[in-house]
Amino acid sequence: MNFSTDILVVGAGPVGLMMAAELHRHGVRCRLVERLSERAPYCKALGVMPRTLEMWDDLGIVGQVLSAGLGLKGAVNVVAGDVNRQEKVGTALSDGAYGFLILAQYDAERILTDHLISLGGRIERSAELVGLEQTDRAVRATLKHADGNSEMIDCKYAIGCDGGRSAVRHAMNIPFEGEHYEQTFFLVDVEIDGDFERGYAYRMARIEQGKPVGGGACIPVPGNPRRYRFSTVAPDAMVPAQITSAGQAAQGIADVGPTLEQAQELLDWFFPAGAKASNLRWSAFYRISHRLAAQYRVGRVFIAGDAAHLHPPIGGQGMNTGLQDVYNLAWKMALDVQGLAAPALIDSYQEERRPIGQQIVERTTKRMNKMFEGKADEREPIREDSQLFLNYRDSALVANDLIGAPENADGPLAGDRAPDVQGLQRAFTRHDSRLFDLLRGPRHTLLLYTSSANPAAECQQFAQLAGALFERYAGRIQTYTLIHSDCDVPEMEGLPIVFDRRNEFGHRYCPQSGAGFLIRPDGYIGYRADKINLDRLNSFLMRIFRNEAAK
Repeated sequence: MNFSTDILVVGAGPVGLMMAAELHRHGVRCRLVERLSERAPYCKALGVMPRTLEMWDDLGIVGQVLSAGLGLKGAVNVVAGDVNRQEKVGTALSDGAYGFLILAQYDAERILTDHLISLGGRIERSAELVGLEQTDRAVRATLKHADGNSEMIDCKYAIGCDGGRSAVRHAMNIPFEGEHYEQTFFLVDVEIDGDFERGYAYRMARIEQGKPVGGGACIPVPGNPRRYRFSTVAPDAMVPAQITSAGQAAQGIADVGPTLEQAQELLDWFFPAGAKASNLRWSAFYRISHRLAAQYRVGRVFIAGDAAHLHPPIGGQGMNTGLQDVYNLAWKMALDVQGLAAPALIDSYQEERRPIGQQIVERTTKRMNKMFEGKADEREPIREDSQLFLNYRDSALVANDLIGAPENADGPLAGDRAPDVQGLQRAFTRHDSRLFDLLRGPRHTLLLYTSSANPAAECQQFAQLAGALFERYAGRIQTYTLIHSDCDVPEMEGLPIVFDRRNEFGHRYCPQSGAGFLIRPDGYIGYRADKINLDRLNSFLMRIFRNEAAK
């Protein structure tokens, strides 16, 4: 069958842009279509988690992101107008390479769009999906363009990154299980003059007769030192009648938004000492849902991001979870389209990502419910929100080959994110490298480790293994040997050798001499062995690559 493209991506928000860019980076043809004629100017998502920054490091765009964003220093609690505590977040968690960043969604979309264009892709705007059907071999999509003409697209796969009201999810009749909060939320993007320290998120609580009667948040918006996004539950008297009657169960922006005067009234309620609002940029009344799709895949059609999961915005998990969805899916789908994937590889997307979506929906919903009950935790769960510690340990696509039980092992296990390491040095270089420098790119990376008293002999074995992998998998696995700081570095052609100068890799990964770690293209450890063995490694790789892919 002749396909006009390999993959159709529906929706050009951050998740769709990321998916399309990743497919291009992995060498797969795709089309990205978007119903809207231009990018929305609204600052919907704001928080960028440390794990997302690590992902964007891999893509080579993290520098642009950091330049456009604002580092989150911490949170300030304001109760009855009094500042009672500041939480310091700092530049980064000890486990991560980056800290928390505030970045307007339109800036994220701008950077991802430029990245997509640099890879040869583009957005096709004013193209609405109006029909979707599939067979065992293909997907047929019907698009309606701005001029009224319709177009049929035949492709191998389609993925819906088209938000909470996803046309793709509806076309596949995927149940979207959950419910919405009855409260209507109030959101304004304004300039605020007051005693605010830049780089902090402000969490407000109103106390009457010793009981909390309302809460809200002011989050700084990068680009203007006085700009903040102020959100709270809207008082009943402020909610427009059309919103009350319509219900608006899905998360989204209403046609009617709060006024500047209403914003000032609520700021006065939270900040008796004074906070002056001006220059209203945009505003919205909206409802919040907590929902999870029953399936992330139906045949050749997939969903990701808000199309697959909706949850309260508390903790800033929404956009970040969607971006991690497609980072997980893109490399698997690319191998499948190229005819290189093992039969069950693409099935692991739902197996790995839906439990993560469920975790986040349940966790954020629980936190939101506690907030409504006046029992909100005083300290935000920073480690959980970072997304650095989510794992795929239960996935069929990962395996530990250890001498003892995995629960007794030190260091990260198969299914864990591969943490960064600094202080690595290669021959003929004056500068140190990071482990992420070695992992960057669309291939798998095999890290071999020696702390042997005779590293040359062990490296010779590694060289034979690396050569066999290169011949069998045609360069789809990059191999490096890391050497303990106490060892002499042997000279050996054909085997990239990296000196663990500070012993950071040894400290963080806790490997035995002769160990191996296979890192997937999405930065997770797929396979960990205490003593690397080619036959056992090849046996594991059959879960990823089909037999015909091995040369």
